[in-house]
Amino acid sequence: MSGEDFVGLVGRELEGSAWGVLTLHAEMEGVGFQAVAERLLTVMGEAGATCLPLEMLSARVRAEGEEKIPVADVVPRPIRGRAGTVAMPAGLEIA
Repeated sequence: MSGEDFVGLVGRELEGSAWGVLTLHAEMEGVGFQAVAERLLTVMGEAGATCLPLEMLSARVRAEGEEKIPVADVVPRPIRGRAGTVAMPAGLEIA
């Protein structure tokens, strides 16, 4: 997937529902994909998305009540084009 295709994918997803977490890695997006990361943040801002540290998101979710926190088994899965595996919810498949 090209950088612009990725930005488009995230943009389309924002139209239908909110993403809880989208992680940007400084060692990846900050080096070879800086322009893509900047474009993504611009598109997300134009769509009205709010970017905040995971610590803040966690505090907001916990303040709404522990029983509202989704629970999922987390398993290691490979992602095409990336060495090794990443942690993701069981049952989530990425083509």
